[in-house]
Amino acid sequence: MCPISQVVSAIFLCAINIAQLRRVEAFTEDMQQMIARWKASRKQADIAEIFYPGEKEYLHYEKCKKQGLKLAEETVINLHALAESCGLRLQL
Repeated sequence: MCPISQVVSAIFLCAINIAQLRRVEAFTEDMQQMIARWKASRKQADIAEIFYPGEKEYLHYEKCKKQGLKLAEETVINLHALAESCGLRLQL
């Protein structure tokens, strides 16, 4: 196992203003059609659904917004201790 000082990671982010390139409505329609084609693709026998990039995370986010986020008991204990050390009362 290599030491942490030898671990290298990088990320590249790029933001594109679609409106500078084409009509946003046309872009959105094209994306919806592409996603529909992906989702209609033939699946392997053990695959129930095809997800596009970020879809699982978005679905999880929406579920947590409605149902809340389940925290591990140790996390709740740590949050209460942190709040108390700051003179706050935490209700979870």
